[in-house]
Amino acid sequence: MIFAGNYISYQMLNNMNNFSALGNAIPVYLTASVLAIIVSFLPIYDKKLNKNIEKNKKIIVTSIVWFFILISYSANLNTPVKAYINTTKDFVIIKNKERKIAQENAQKRDEIIEKFTKNSMNGNIDINTEDMNLIVIFTEGLGEVVLDSNDKYAGLTPNLLKFKKESYDFKNYYNHTAATYKGIRGQLFSSVQLIESYEKNGDLSKITETPLTGLPQILKNQDYSTSFINPEPKHKDFAPYIKTLGFEDYPELDVTEKNGYKKIDSDNPYLTDEATYNLIFDEAKKRNQMKIRNFSSAHIL
Repeated sequence: MIFAGNYISYQMLNNMNNFSALGNAIPVYLTASVLAIIVSFLPIYDKKLNKNIEKNKKIIVTSIVWFFILISYSANLNTPVKAYINTTKDFVIIKNKERKIAQENAQKRDEIIEKFTKNSMNGNIDINTEDMNLIVIFTEGLGEVVLDSNDKYAGLTPNLLKFKKESYDFKNYYNHTAATYKGIRGQLFSSVQLIESYEKNGDLSKITETPLTGLPQILKNQDYSTSFINPEPKHKDFAPYIKTLGFEDYPELDVTEKNGYKKIDSDNPYLTDEATYNLIFDEAKKRNQMKIRNFSSAHIL
């Protein structure tokens, strides 16, 4: 049988490397396999041999000889036997190549790291500065076309345009343009999220438990505190989704009109943009006073 261009037997051999992925189910599969093997050895019926032992010996020897003749013949034709032999050979060859490549890459590791490691950016900013903090803001509906001073929206966001001109553009970083759910995860992890994540909120933890590494995880490993400000802390889908991104802290205010929330009596109260920006700034000041290197992110509606 062929699957995805390979014989099933090759897929089976290759998947043996992922045996540990069975996790807690390993004992169940092992027990079932052992029982199946034991059952296969149980006699189905018992038939006494004829008294003519010599005749039976000749039959057995002849059968064995013919068996090996047929096997040898089959190995030279395009048969399942030949396919299994070729599959085994291919598997051994591929694994030897993979081992060789892994050894070569291990030897080149330091050279590769040195080639791609950058300690500075244009503008003479030293990225090794110990006190450098990072704030990432996701704004609904905001893009290059809105900020462009030559576009029909000229003058719409002068402060953000000024900030953009003083900032840096990163090339070759995957910019996921899908809205909200896919966009936030896509840009933090430079990846593509297949599903929307709000369609089956009950399965959200299973869907997003894949151990990806993104900005929150990378900076946390560099002794940064990480936080995400969600202006919709009571949203039944978005709030639990945000908590799958790997941030340590999710600052929020009491849901009151005084703190800048709208629709206080609804199931989904939200912070105004101004209140959200103020909370971002307040959190940054608080962590700076505590002399904690901080990576903060926020979602602006």
